[in-house]
Amino acid sequence: MPRLFRSLARLGACALVLGLAAHGASAQTTTRHALVIGNAGYAQAPLDTPIDDARLVARVLAELGFEVDLRLDVSDADLPDIRAVIEGPLAAADVGLFYFAGHGLRYGGENMMVTVATDLTDGDDIRDKSIALSALLDRLTQSGGGLKIVVLDSCRNEVLPGADASLSTGFSLEEAPRGEVLVAFSTAAGDVALDSVGGRNSPYTAALANALQLGGADVYDVFRAIRRDVRSSTGGRQVPWLTGSIETEFVFRAAAAAPAAPDPAAAARPGSFVTPAGARITLDAILWSFLENSLDGRDLRMFASAFPESRHAARAAERLREIDLSGPDSDATARGLDMVTPEEAAAQQSRVLDMAGTYVLREAFRIWPERLPDVEKGLGRVFTACDALAADPVDPQKVSPGISAPTMDARQALRACGFDLARDPNNPRLLFQFARVLGVLGRHDWSNAIYDRAAALGYEAALVNRGYNARIGRGQERDLELAFDLTLRAAEMGNPRARTNIGAAFINGRGVDKDPGEGILWVRLAASMGWPHATNLLGDNYRLGRGVAVDLDEAFSLYRAAASQGQTTAMANLGLAYVRGEGTEPDEAEGIAWLNRAAQLGNRFAPLYLGDIYLDGAGSIAADPVLARALYRTAAERGAGRAYARLAEGHLAGRFGAGPDPAAAYRNALFAQAARQLGGSDVLDRAAAALSPETRAGIEADVARFLKLNGL
Repeated sequence: MPRLFRSLARLGACALVLGLAAHGASAQTTTRHALVIGNAGYAQAPLDTPIDDARLVARVLAELGFEVDLRLDVSDADLPDIRAVIEGPLAAADVGLFYFAGHGLRYGGENMMVTVATDLTDGDDIRDKSIALSALLDRLTQSGGGLKIVVLDSCRNEVLPGADASLSTGFSLEEAPRGEVLVAFSTAAGDVALDSVGGRNSPYTAALANALQLGGADVYDVFRAIRRDVRSSTGGRQVPWLTGSIETEFVFRAAAAAPAAPDPAAAARPGSFVTPAGARITLDAILWSFLENSLDGRDLRMFASAFPESRHAARAAERLREIDLSGPDSDATARGLDMVTPEEAAAQQSRVLDMAGTYVLREAFRIWPERLPDVEKGLGRVFTACDALAADPVDPQKVSPGISAPTMDARQALRACGFDLARDPNNPRLLFQFARVLGVLGRHDWSNAIYDRAAALGYEAALVNRGYNARIGRGQERDLELAFDLTLRAAEMGNPRARTNIGAAFINGRGVDKDPGEGILWVRLAASMGWPHATNLLGDNYRLGRGVAVDLDEAFSLYRAAASQGQTTAMANLGLAYVRGEGTEPDEAEGIAWLNRAAQLGNRFAPLYLGDIYLDGAGSIAADPVLARALYRTAAERGAGRAYARLAEGHLAGRFGAGPDPAAAYRNALFAQAARQLGGSDVLDRAAAALSPETRAGIEADVARFLKLNGL
């Protein structure tokens, strides 16, 4: 029996090699090797999450069939051994993945991954004691074979005060000199990546771990999902980038085969569900599809205990014996991987943040104890690890503050919710939260099936999420009428989010005949319940005269009320109203302050509005076209497609402090077209007319390549 783990103690760094044996369906036809480095113990600027980040990535990669070489707090003394791994098994593998979490700086323009025993202010010391990205890429591709992926979750601090002038913050985008190589940067060129937004892991690594587990997703899908989730979880403050090019088709985790139809006895038990397509799936089969390659003996023991009658119970017991026979080092719980239980992970989350860029919970709402008090009839009697790891911040029936989907640790949440649900299979709150986890992991068909069960038990948030999936065609064919009917059921139960969505559906004629007057009634109901999104939407309708007469004074008051509750789009709308003097006396300074606040909290519209203001100036605000261009770029990176159209028009007209630039205009117009934000503008045609066919073709190829790598 092959050993699943081999311990390596080398040169002071904590090192561990994890080799995943081929088990049935998990057997790989290609060799997969990963070198994972987590550096946190810097004397001058220690970091909070890289050790946990590296361990999480190592666990996930090992379960995906990689032989993983894990190194923690690497010093310069370890570099010869690191280079040997890079030039040896990593370069030789059919798929080689290098991951680094820690400090990264540029020295003389060179991207450097810094070891822990380094003076972060001394350029020469950094040069001598770091891993240079260019050297890494050169060594990885010397043989010219295989697919190589470099993931850099670094650049977590500004250059320290007093540092050499040769040092600069952030990495520059860099590509390999040869071969099929992708280089994933956790943030944009020259920017700083966040170490944490309140959780155990950095936002980039949390998104990476979740995306790697998406079944059937190709490598580009994985990194586009990471970019989307990091942009959301950080409120637009961090936007990852991917460079390089590959032709090999590669998926980290194969699409799960359709589980065998459960036996009649299993199909009749509470943990049995039916997908929208009519397939039947059981809770044990769902969990086993994620746990079958687990290297954590606790996963397998808990599965065997929770599902003794499962058709997979025998295989779980067999896997446990294989781990036990491989020796004491084989079980991940016996090694340095810190395989925390869901309960331990929940206890470590003293507060959670919802930083989705539209609604920021007040600090007082986010404070939460590490352990709930033991009070008769208190929250502690119903609170579970699933609640800590997967509750929705906007679920009225939640029993914890909740965590937004992009910041969720889906690996732990899956285990917590799955095993909690096995103990209490008809608990609608746990069903809803388990469905939410499956959605994060890309199994929307299973997610919808479980939402349906929770909805049948009267759980209003399940109806809302299920309706949303039907509206956008996630896990089923798009069905606006079904979406409306499901959401209406939740609205009639009093759910404020559902009432807002029903109001918007009537106002826009989505899934129902258009009737703005009826829509306003539903939005008013939701706003009267204190739901800030409804209050902001009601303000929009008073400003635009949809379903009500135009009333700028009322719109202003509603925006101010929603902004005071943390609704960031309302903050942006309030700022714009102050600048324009709509519903209030003009106050440019107050307006800019509100817009800046919304932008700092990650709202995508605020930098767009600020760009419009600074492009031409407003009142006492002087025009600043260069600043306007930077603001439009920020808005575009946050997902505001209209900003690309503004950039295209500005570049074509020479509005940004320089002459006309039809090439930049054409590039941005193509992005605006991809975002469906050109409207009736002819800027794409006008820019194209100013360029040669060869230039247009080159720009089109560049834009297509960027969209393939990064998405919008």
